[in-house]
Amino acid sequence: MRQRDWEKEKAIHILELVRSELYMDMPHFLTALNTLMFKEDECVSVCATNGIYFYYNPLKVIELFQKNSIFLNRAYLHSILHCLYSHIWLRKNRIEFIWNVACDIIVEYTLDSMHKKSVSRILSYARKDVYHQIEKLDGLSCITVYEWLCTRDDIQNLYYEFVVDDHASWPKEKDEKTPQSSSVQKKWQSVAKQTVFDHKQKGKENDDGDAFLVSRLQAKKSKYSFSQFLKRFSIMKEEMQINEDEFDLSYYTYGMSIYKNMPLIEPLETKEVKKIYDSGLSRNAQSMKAIGYKEWFDYFEGSKTKEQVIEEIKKHSRNYAKRQYTWFNNQFDVHWYDVNLEDFDSTIHQVLKDIEEWYEKR
Repeated sequence: MRQRDWEKEKAIHILELVRSELYMDMPHFLTALNTLMFKEDECVSVCATNGIYFYYNPLKVIELFQKNSIFLNRAYLHSILHCLYSHIWLRKNRIEFIWNVACDIIVEYTLDSMHKKSVSRILSYARKDVYHQIEKLDGLSCITVYEWLCTRDDIQNLYYEFVVDDHASWPKEKDEKTPQSSSVQKKWQSVAKQTVFDHKQKGKENDDGDAFLVSRLQAKKSKYSFSQFLKRFSIMKEEMQINEDEFDLSYYTYGMSIYKNMPLIEPLETKEVKKIYDSGLSRNAQSMKAIGYKEWFDYFEGSKTKEQVIEEIKKHSRNYAKRQYTWFNNQFDVHWYDVNLEDFDSTIHQVLKDIEEWYEKR
């Protein structure tokens, strides 16, 4: 047997041992552990995956198994988790290097949260510090970690801390929509559902070490951060309340026609105009020529009393209503109705009756 063939056979035997040890420690991963097919690739540093194959470097696998078999366990499950979390297919147009680091951080955080003998390791200070910071994020996922990384200048250091597998075989953005890539992603989504089901069947739904794993497997996978998108339209501690600055001229004019000279303008209705006046906007500005705005300048400047301004607004509103009335009469064949507020139904009845008569005459 040639040396190369021996190395390949030995490496496959080691990977099968790794798979068995992971299964014995975490049986709910049975389907996931057997989904990837082993494929030799001397170009990868240690291992890699594209969702179909688990690429491995035979010499590196043998070397790592001799030095630290737990690292090899972690490396294999690391690649599996990338597939279960759909990291391979969600990058979209994000910066590839930062995306890769974000995905590695999430996967390593999952492994370190499990507290399983087959994947246990001593956490470095740098790793503990990163975990402490990302746990404060609003929703822990590869997308939120990616956005967090974009604000940092030590990404290269984090890469060396968390890198495990090679991501060169992940599909590029132009390949993410190909039928093959889509079918592989759907396959892993089914595997993720099966993993959650098997986890519950084993009676481990209350296992705190797997809480993050299960939450991520059950989360809907998306290329977009909808929480961040919605934040653009939200205000911290936002509460539903009435806008005190709103003043509807239509309702004001309608009320004035009913209650005649009763003062309807309250301090809240003048608040908006006062803000505009204080901002320094000239009374000659086009926006200040509207009824209910232009009249207040004389009051703020002290040349008229509040009562005089209110009467002036009423006068201008009546004149405006008359002009509108005249315009409608000249432009259209309009039939006007006097609304009986005490018996509104009678007015509606009259309108409907007139419509029926008009329709019959057509």
